[in-house]
Amino acid sequence: MSRSTHHARLLWCAAVDRTWRRVEHGGRTCLMGKCIHCNRKITLGLDGTPGPTTTLEHIVPRTHGGTHAPGNLALACARCNGQKGVRLDGRPLHDPTLQRVIATLGERRERRLRTPPPAWTLPPRPPDTLADPAPEAGDDHSAAPNPRTRRRKRRR
Repeated sequence: MSRSTHHARLLWCAAVDRTWRRVEHGGRTCLMGKCIHCNRKITLGLDGTPGPTTTLEHIVPRTHGGTHAPGNLALACARCNGQKGVRLDGRPLHDPTLQRVIATLGERRERRLRTPPPAWTLPPRPPDTLADPAPEAGDDHSAAPNPRTRRRKRRR
């Protein structure tokens, strides 16, 4: 995914989430809102550049066929998004814990929805397609863990 497309998705997620506001922070104007998981404050630049802990959250994980469709996206802090991946990406889609997290995040996103503020300058809405193909239907992903989410061993 190109950087401009990624930034556009971040901006659109903030624009339709009622927790996000335009604020002065650190001597500059930016967007500040709350993580979909823990409500920790996170930031975006007005151009969509993510703050140091801001990530794009796929409610239905991409490893389970989740897309970049607007209804599947939210903003989360890096800690929560990473923990969700470590805990859930290796589980099959029908796993009750994974289904409960997907339902909870979907409900939170619905409660936070709003019409984008008219004063916000937004890029064209990005396409919903993925850069790489979705997994085949029925692929439960339980055989191998996601290599991006493996924990590193601590050195003593």
